[in-house]
Amino acid sequence: MLLREIIENVPVGLLIKDADHVVEMANSTHMQWYGHQPDTMVGPRSHELEGFQPESDAEAKYAQ
Repeated sequence: MLLREIIENVPVGLLIKDADHVVEMANSTHMQWYGHQPDTMVGPRSHELEGFQPESDAEAKYAQ
């Protein structure tokens, strides 16, 4: 619960994904920036979210 509060209150948009780019958590700032709702943000792979990023970008960032 403490970790969730910290993530929610950092002054930047924050997105947490697993190794397969499945979104596990996003703070409200991130959802506001990209226009997503909590019920559609968590669960899909990040490249599947409209207006987020192409799969090739996600793979390149993961490789880094």
